[in-house]
Amino acid sequence: NMIIGNAVLILGAAAMSSIAEVWHIYLLYSIVIGAGQAFGSFIASNGLIMNWFHRRRTIAITLLSACGGIGGLIFPPVITFFMSKFGWRDAWLAVAGIHLIMGLLIPALLIRNTPKEMGQTPDGDSPTDTAAAAAAPKKQPVYQTKTDWEMKNVFKSRPFWMIVTFSAAIMFTVNFVSLHMVAYLKDAGYSAMTAATGIGVFNAL
Repeated sequence: NMIIGNAVLILGAAAMSSIAEVWHIYLLYSIVIGAGQAFGSFIASNGLIMNWFHRRRTIAITLLSACGGIGGLIFPPVITFFMSKFGWRDAWLAVAGIHLIMGLLIPALLIRNTPKEMGQTPDGDSPTDTAAAAAAPKKQPVYQTKTDWEMKNVFKSRPFWMIVTFSAAIMFTVNFVSLHMVAYLKDAGYSAMTAATGIGVFNAL
């Protein structure tokens, strides 16, 4: 659920302003904020796209990914500004506040899980078009598995765990670089804002 996931992320970000031990970072940043981001952003957003789009699903997923890059470009300099003006603890509170508005309140007011909740159909088609598409002969895809995939079968399959493993390796590498990039650039003599802009460009790419 997007609302629950983002609420967890907000609580984790707010709690980061009060950390006093290293293990607080491991708990709040790695587990609480990570879980909130996963369930409130990636999983929930893709689930919404699956419900709202059928024919235009690929375009919708592409635009969603592009929005993530735009956010990654904009927010590092913004957060750096808050840190330079108010300190890192208050900057975490600012992050929590921004996410409260953009990740919780606005979605709660505007987003619906399915088109049916608003009397609509996927892709904005009329009910007549949807019925006609359902009755039309289905085009045979290039490849179609004969396996009736259930959740228990997915967890037992080798391709699933290969995807999980390689995706985790990619995200670990990307996040490892982005996490340390600001400190590295500052050690190289760049200002904090320049370093934040650099990581923003890295995220956008």
